[in-house]
Amino acid sequence: MNLTPGSLYFMRERDHISGDTSAYVKIGLTRDDRTSESRKGDHQTGNPREIIVIEELISPAISELETQMHARHAIDRITGEWFALNETQLSDAYSLAQKLAKNLEKHLPGLQRVEQIGSMLSTEEEIKPDSTLLDIHEVYKTNAAELMAVEDELKEIKETLRDFAKNTGGINGVAGWRISAPRPKVDEKRLQKDLPEIHSKFTSSETSMAARFTATKPRRAKSTKEKPELEESVNPPLDRLDYFIDREESIEKLHARHLILLARQGELTWEKDFIETQMKVACGNAKSIEGICSWPRLEAITTKFDKRSFTNAHPDISDSYTFTPAPTYSFIVNEFHPYPLKTGGTK
Repeated sequence: MNLTPGSLYFMRERDHISGDTSAYVKIGLTRDDRTSESRKGDHQTGNPREIIVIEELISPAISELETQMHARHAIDRITGEWFALNETQLSDAYSLAQKLAKNLEKHLPGLQRVEQIGSMLSTEEEIKPDSTLLDIHEVYKTNAAELMAVEDELKEIKETLRDFAKNTGGINGVAGWRISAPRPKVDEKRLQKDLPEIHSKFTSSETSMAARFTATKPRRAKSTKEKPELEESVNPPLDRLDYFIDREESIEKLHARHLILLARQGELTWEKDFIETQMKVACGNAKSIEGICSWPRLEAITTKFDKRSFTNAHPDISDSYTFTPAPTYSFIVNEFHPYPLKTGGTK
């Protein structure tokens, strides 16, 4: 968890002529001792409406706090960092932010301790759990089971929406295909095989820490729903990516359910992070806690190829060994709704 502190702000827009305030609230952050007033200036530039800072609070791990606020209010998210909140909802959102910030302050010593011991090599010791650790583990397993159920339902909704949108670029306001165009890269394996001396000249070794935390949790439940067999591949229709179909009421309902599940997923992940913090603190320098978790921290040697220096020194060779990987495609369900929801999912 990134513990960098900062400020979380809530901003509205106000019309200079009518004095009316917008229905939308921006929830964002500032870091590095920068104030929300200075951030306000960024948004004011080019905006004909007056930006007003409604509320602000200071918190550790400000990125985590902002992520949580965005997730918890996914059903209110219109686009980007803008949310449709009336005055009561805004007050509730600020109260939640205060509660979460206090939660971070409470767990800060443990989070800092995890940062400290996470940078040290573990021993071969395995700790025997006491009753307190066993109780923490039971809470963790309950959390993990619900989190997996939420993730499974999110996956099912995504697959349903993707099937509905097949042969098109997506569904207006709800979901669509995203193209990731990879950057050109050097074919290191081929270079090493053909020109080992040149490859070696620009390759160095680094010692780093390899750490992976895993905790024992219930097995993922098998889905009881039958999956319809797709008539065609789930690959995107490259000749129809610009064509989006209109929403149906059933699709809006699924999207609303998706947004509500994102809020619950955020809440459960928040709880999980703090439970894992307790486990890691209890683990200390040991590699594991018997039957509960494993946290080996080992020294690892990795190799790094200096592409920039290689390209500068041998531009012609670099060109002949450089290639651009094929683009990748992902079907993404929007974590916001840029349209009025006529129907909602069940909370």
